[in-house]
Amino acid sequence: MRLSQLAPQTFDLELVTPTGVDTGVVLKLVGMDSAQFMSGMKKLAQAKQQADASKKTLSIDQLTRLNAETLASCIVGWTGLEDEAGATLSYSNEKALEILLNPEYNWIREAIDGAVESRQNFFRHNDQA
Repeated sequence: MRLSQLAPQTFDLELVTPTGVDTGVVLKLVGMDSAQFMSGMKKLAQAKQQADASKKTLSIDQLTRLNAETLASCIVGWTGLEDEAGATLSYSNEKALEILLNPEYNWIREAIDGAVESRQNFFRHNDQA
């Protein structure tokens, strides 16, 4: 087997609402073995170290933002997402972060979190090689 076939691939997360409705939105993700995820975890660790050094704790809002930034960086594209006027919403990291910071979309953040942390999602295509 080629070494390149052992590396994780992207994963297409088909968004389904908590009630089981298929949204038609597909998020292209990288997983916990990606540079994006590792960078986010490093940023979180540094923030915790700085807080500890100053004898402070990170607030829930700070932790939520750091988590959302990490997960937003794991989104590398999407299809099927529209704005309120029905126009196609182009992918950007900034828009992804905006969505993930909106409490109305906590279920999306939870779905991404679960998908990103499931290493098997990023290797399923390799098994077919």
